Amino acid sequence: MRILYIGDRARGVFIEEVCKSNANDGWVFEFIEASGHLKTYEPELLSKLAGYNYVVYDTEPYIDDAEDLAAIIESIYKANAVTPIVMVNTINPNNTMVKACLNRGIKRFINLGVGSVSDLKEQLVKNISNYYEANGREEVNQVKETIEEERANISRFTSIAVVGTEHRIGTTTQAIQIVKFLTSQGFRACYVEINDNKYTNRYLSQESKDQLSYVEKLKLMVGGEVEDADRGYLRTDGVDMFYKQDKLADLFKEDYDYLVYDYGMYRSAGFNKTAFLKDDIKLICTCANVIEFDGAIEIATNPSYNSAKLICSFSAQKDREDVKEIFAEYNADNRLYFTDYTPDPYILTNITLYKELLKTEAEEPTPEEPEKKKWKFFKR
Repeated sequence: MRILYIGDRARGVFIEEVCKSNANDGWVFEFIEASGHLKTYEPELLSKLAGYNYVVYDTEPYIDDAEDLAAIIESIYKANAVTPIVMVNTINPNNTMVKACLNRGIKRFINLGVGSVSDLKEQLVKNISNYYEANGREEVNQVKETIEEERANISRFTSIAVVGTEHRIGTTTQAIQIVKFLTSQGFRACYVEINDNKYTNRYLSQESKDQLSYVEKLKLMVGGEVEDADRGYLRTDGVDMFYKQDKLADLFKEDYDYLVYDYGMYRSAGFNKTAFLKDDIKLICTCANVIEFDGAIEIATNPSYNSAKLICSFSAQKDREDVKEIFAEYNADNRLYFTDYTPDPYILTNITLYKELLKTEAEEPTPEEPEKKKWKFFKR
């Protein structure tokens, strides 16, 4: 039995002790001191994990949020199939780390809040011996029940998932346009940022030079009619936007008809394929030019995404029939759509496209007239 532990050394002493007491049976312990961002240690983990049975993650030393941590743990597991065990300070229905892990199929936990070292050792052994798999675990079951209740609330609205085959291919633009379209038809809709895209913040704030998400940077440059940092909420140009993934459970309680998720790029480490495939309407933004065409065909031929519709950006009108013929060779032309040039995502265009994609029934929306954006950045 070979166990690799990554995290704070002091918090993982009990793991080392269990391995030492079972050394005659071949138990081996190895340790990686870690802090900051877990992704920084991903190459080292991938190089060391060959031959190991379990990797125990201490989730406390990192500044990553729960969704990011769970995504990286899932990504490492998919790369080498070494079973993850996640250490958390407590297991309760509101623990976002436990929820994020369970949503990604990660279900082995050590609860540091139980007290004694002997209890921690017992949890480790029960995880390894599949005791919890066979007999269940009440505290984890309570979290699962909470997740099911949240999913029941989700059924009250329609979820629209948007992802791109490449970066800077119009994914965020399409997500915002869809919100604008649905709002124009009288529905309550919002944009939800659930990707790991980050943008450089060199000049916009003297307080922070960190990498920012799209909405965080938008907030600095443009601001909004309404801002609520605690909720991770911004309303700008008539679009409700949410950008804190650890606040998603609160969003489900809002009275929206549609949630439009921006998943970023589907090959990124943070892409949650499981969640994407569970959404009601799945849209994939792609492009048919020379550079991005391989990605378009790759996803068009991936059976996992057969239920998704493909939105092709940046294709000239004269080239569209040729593009459709190519996609027809892969039986994907019947779910291929083209979008017109959209320089400003906050000015609604492509109305006919969205009516066909979303099959909504409401009054014909009126195209919007462009307005000059008021850039907060230039007022400093």
